[in-house]
Amino acid sequence: MESSSPSCAIRPLPKRTLILAINGIRVKQDFKAWTRRFDWWLDVNLDGNIVAERYEYTCSAIFRFKGQRARVDELIELINTYKNDENFDYEIVLVGHSNGNDIIQRLLNLGIHVNEVHCFAPAAFEADFARAIRKKSFKRMFIYGSPKDKALRAARDASFLTRFLSFILAPFGIPHLGYGYLGLNGGGFASRFPTVVTDCSQPEFDHSTWFDDEQFDRTMSLFKANYLSSRTVTPPTTP
Repeated sequence: MESSSPSCAIRPLPKRTLILAINGIRVKQDFKAWTRRFDWWLDVNLDGNIVAERYEYTCSAIFRFKGQRARVDELIELINTYKNDENFDYEIVLVGHSNGNDIIQRLLNLGIHVNEVHCFAPAAFEADFARAIRKKSFKRMFIYGSPKDKALRAARDASFLTRFLSFILAPFGIPHLGYGYLGLNGGGFASRFPTVVTDCSQPEFDHSTWFDDEQFDRTMSLFKANYLSSRTVTPPTTP
């Protein structure tokens, strides 16, 4: 009687969390960039199972649509280097500011799954993130917005014009020209998806207040508190 080969149990990989920051438009990529300060803060203030990473790019307000899909593809490639790591099982946390959140919703709606997203002054459309929620592309979402965000209010006020121009230019392969303004309605959006979305809006903040010198530590402390809360609380199933 032949002896059977001994079975070998497959051990699960140790877990780590990737926290990946994505900037908005018109950000200089130098040591003062908020994404770099964000990384440094995480390295000092969170435990050793955290990997701080950033995706940086530079574009203008008018022509950001030209390279948006390329930026999405680059970010997906970066995320997949961690998802395919043979030594660690990574949970993915995405942190975006302004246009960075439009990049986030695009990759989520392409089928990339992450653990949670933190959206600062999100210049993205509610419908796009709602679609990603219904696809179960992530488990938790935190919105850091403000009804006094001047940049997003301008985007909202110009939405009719940008939709009209986008309709005219669509036959030439030019995608939507306007910006979303989810950051103006964090509370309303959270009320639609209360098991997934938490509104952390600060009504006194403007578009770039979150990461300026005066508010940076306050912003990071709020982020840390929300991140740690999501480690200990399992959100209910999305209806």
